[in-house]
Amino acid sequence: MQIYLLRHGIAEDAGPNRLDTDRRLTQEGVARMRLEAEGMARAGIRPEIILSSPKARAWETAAITAETLEITDRLQRDSRLADGPGLQEMREIAMEFGNCDSIMLVGHQPYLSLLAGILVGSAHVEVKKGGLVRVDCAEAQHGSGVLTMLLPPGILARLGQNA
Repeated sequence: MQIYLLRHGIAEDAGPNRLDTDRRLTQEGVARMRLEAEGMARAGIRPEIILSSPKARAWETAAITAETLEITDRLQRDSRLADGPGLQEMREIAMEFGNCDSIMLVGHQPYLSLLAGILVGSAHVEVKKGGLVRVDCAEAQHGSGVLTMLLPPGILARLGQNA
């Protein structure tokens, strides 16, 4: 299975009157995410399903990506991605979507970096805001995956500018 891990784009800062779950992408975050999603399209990235954290910034990121990749019918919110996923949640997702060759999980730090690291048997794989990682693995087990793609947001945006 190809597992794409996409960190949400540039978001509003946390504040005393703003719940973390309600933080949205900034105008810059939306514009950059559109470019980055165009970059994904140019790179031939087209997962069979996109699962997103229900938090506003991740959902917006996932919606922009799904729209650009023309797969809005394959976009779902998944509460397991709000504060994770860890290896157990990844196993559940892999079992649930085992018929898919590729899935994209849209979420948050530090969880995505930690999950990528666990899957490839490394301490940590850095995923920047708007960055994308692909891990290929036959099963969701510690060290069973191979890191096959690590695209920082700047590279994705440059690819998107050339669209």
